[in-house]
Amino acid sequence: MVYQALIEYKGEQAIVELPDNKYVLGRTLKELGCPLRQPLYLRDEEDEDLHIKLISGNDIGGKLSLLFHENDTLLTANSIAATLEKTHPAVKAELESAIMDQKYETYSDLLRDRTEKLHSYGSVRETLYFPLSAQIDLHDDEDGELYDANPWLLSAHAYEIREALQLEQAPEYGDMADYYDEIPSAKAKLVSAYWDVEEHGGQLYGKVDLYLTAPLTPEEKESLTDWVTGQNSDGLGEGFEQRPIKTEDGDLYVSMYSGSDSWVCDAEEFEDRISQAHGPVMGGM
Repeated sequence: MVYQALIEYKGEQAIVELPDNKYVLGRTLKELGCPLRQPLYLRDEEDEDLHIKLISGNDIGGKLSLLFHENDTLLTANSIAATLEKTHPAVKAELESAIMDQKYETYSDLLRDRTEKLHSYGSVRETLYFPLSAQIDLHDDEDGELYDANPWLLSAHAYEIREALQLEQAPEYGDMADYYDEIPSAKAKLVSAYWDVEEHGGQLYGKVDLYLTAPLTPEEKESLTDWVTGQNSDGLGEGFEQRPIKTEDGDLYVSMYSGSDSWVCDAEEFEDRISQAHGPVMGGM
């Protein structure tokens, strides 16, 4: 527990420990009769039916709660608490020290510092590469038909794709490394995992930068490669490939998984693949 939230709606009260599972939190709010289709602001106004305030029985939670204001929501406070709890222990200790010293003015400052510290602490970096696939809605008919997008179209919109990935992995959502839970020794080494894109030979490829405290063993590397493959096939996070990326050519739907044509490899193997490629990939839109 980082802190607690005291929630009161029309005289009915509940105290929840944060972070909490969002579905469990939602059930608690529903039992109180809280309106769930509107923002649940951290406010304690006398003339309002809904009152939400953060309380804490420890110093860290007390100092952290000072970073929130009346325009912040309960869900944001829950997300920040979850992000802090999931942070690599060494980095978490540094963040908690900074929180106690009140070095942050906003929780956004905290999240930015967390990302910087994670990447700095993970002094060893392993990069894994994979092909991208995509479809595009050209908005040229009422049916919204999707066409296969060719590699050159992806390269032309690398900026928009990278920006969409940044939003998908915004600090307030935590780090993708939090979702790895296979080999304990690999989990202990992994402090951050970040999805991005990179152009090679006029074609855009996906990549994941793994920030580590020490080099991986062959077994650990295989496990993390399989995990990246699984994340890609699941759509990355909560459905990156289902969200349109707006471009001047139409709405792009980019996937990190290409079915039977998919692969995930390290930098050395990727360099071999690129050097052995026989001309550009043909076909598509």
